[in-house]
Amino acid sequence: MFTSIACIGLGYNHPALLETSRSDLMKTFVVNRTGLGINPPKEYAEIHQQAFMDVAPAGMTRCSGAMCGSCSVEAAFKHALISFAQARRGGMDVMPNEEELASCLDNEAPGAPKTSIMSLNSGFHGRLIGALSATRTNPLHKVGFPAFDWPAAEPPRYKYPLAENVEYNKA
Repeated sequence: MFTSIACIGLGYNHPALLETSRSDLMKTFVVNRTGLGINPPKEYAEIHQQAFMDVAPAGMTRCSGAMCGSCSVEAAFKHALISFAQARRGGMDVMPNEEELASCLDNEAPGAPKTSIMSLNSGFHGRLIGALSATRTNPLHKVGFPAFDWPAAEPPRYKYPLAENVEYNKA
């Protein structure tokens, strides 16, 4: 919305976007963008509800926004890892023990477990460290950066034309 990535499909200077940009609420969002996650305006939850939950997959009950695709990937990784850790601990209400709290600050298990995220070979996930660890496209995006030792799998690849490769694509 702020860097044309999400709105470019509408074209530049779209009348609806220009009208929205004149609102006091949009001015508040633009001026205070960095603080939205910490101190959001009271309308923020309703805006999220209307923007995301109305089109969310069945069963999804919550959402969160991010500034970019890499941020979204990093957030997805964090949500998955938090959920996994909570399940191993016995639930969302079970707090980490003292050993986990002490060891995580030294990047050691059990507080910093040797958990992995599996990505797909040839997938681009972003340019932040976690997302970059899962990215397997252009080596110039990754060279010189430390990365997590995470596995990658071959993605399924369709054969085209689809009508002539139905059995292969089903398999």
